[in-house]
Amino acid sequence: MTGAAAAMLVMLSGCSADETTATPEDLTPEQLANVEIRLSAQSQGVASAQVTRASVEGDGDMQGLGIFGLAREIQNVNQSPQPVTWYAASENWSGVILDNVKANKVAGDIEWADGQRYFYPITQFYSYDFYGYYPYSEEVTHSDTDVKVQYVIDGTQDLIWGRATSDETYAYSARYFRVSGNDDKKPNLDLKHLLTRLVFTVVPGESYEGSGDYSMATRMTVKELEIVDVCTNLTVTVADLNNLDMDLADRIEPSNDEVGVLTLFSVDDEGNKIELVPVTPTAPEEGATPEPQQLGESVMLYPADRYTIRIKVDMAAYTDDVTGEEVEAQEFISEVPLQLVMEGETFKQGVSYNVKITVHGPRVISLAASLTPWEEQQGPEIIL
Repeated sequence: MTGAAAAMLVMLSGCSADETTATPEDLTPEQLANVEIRLSAQSQGVASAQVTRASVEGDGDMQGLGIFGLAREIQNVNQSPQPVTWYAASENWSGVILDNVKANKVAGDIEWADGQRYFYPITQFYSYDFYGYYPYSEEVTHSDTDVKVQYVIDGTQDLIWGRATSDETYAYSARYFRVSGNDDKKPNLDLKHLLTRLVFTVVPGESYEGSGDYSMATRMTVKELEIVDVCTNLTVTVADLNNLDMDLADRIEPSNDEVGVLTLFSVDDEGNKIELVPVTPTAPEEGATPEPQQLGESVMLYPADRYTIRIKVDMAAYTDDVTGEEVEAQEFISEVPLQLVMEGETFKQGVSYNVKITVHGPRVISLAASLTPWEEQQGPEIIL
């Protein structure tokens, strides 16, 4: 089996602005008040050619994002700000201005699920970064310096993370959006996929190379596919004050040493998860190349250097064309380990791999035997 990779990326952008053209030196405390935090969404990514309803692709709606607005650094605008910490003492409340606010991406906009309005602090102590993750969870843990969320995946979840940051003066704060030229700027929440995606397709194989005969392959039906010994308990680091520019690969890690089995699934017309719909390979027209048929939906996994899979295939009963013998139906299970490996590299985050399964008919085990005659040779002489 081989995997051909196609990269995909979904991006989300947000804005916070008031319409004024004042310079920082002209602003009064009153003018610095009531700058609302408003986010809009625009996809600048590349949608995968393989469309599934489990993963998030293109510029479609997203129901259930979690959004954080967290202080990044002191602005030195007003005197005596507390050091930057998150979820610290009450006098330092402005370290967190969006605390796991649930939001929906609707067309080109971000809408707060609670219908509330949120504003930047008027004290101007800090500049802020914005963080987004998907899907939303209420099981978020945090300290004064980090925010984490726990997941148990079953292959259907598309885990996504993103951050909006800027090294411009006063970005992002109420003061920033009051500066001439900044009023229309939008913080760009660059969302990225944290998992690897596998899409499986099935094609028939010839009875023997060059025969053009696919009759045996078309008697086979792929009915189950499992990915075994994979990490299912994962921790996503949404934000880390001590490592703001953490590599994307480090943002997700196993929560423990437990591993599980993920089963490939299908979806119904409404996109609900159902048992895998079996696929029987279709023979191509004479001289044509077999067309791949997608097997179920995609499976999203913690990135690894290899995946071990197990496939169950049914063979339908048939009558042998040569002997006339009736061959009973039978189930076949692939040997373990049957591994997917990307030749010297790890399966990557945000990449969808197309795994082609070529199905051949079973071959009857038959043996021939020949006996080598005894070789006669003169042995040692014994004299009595």
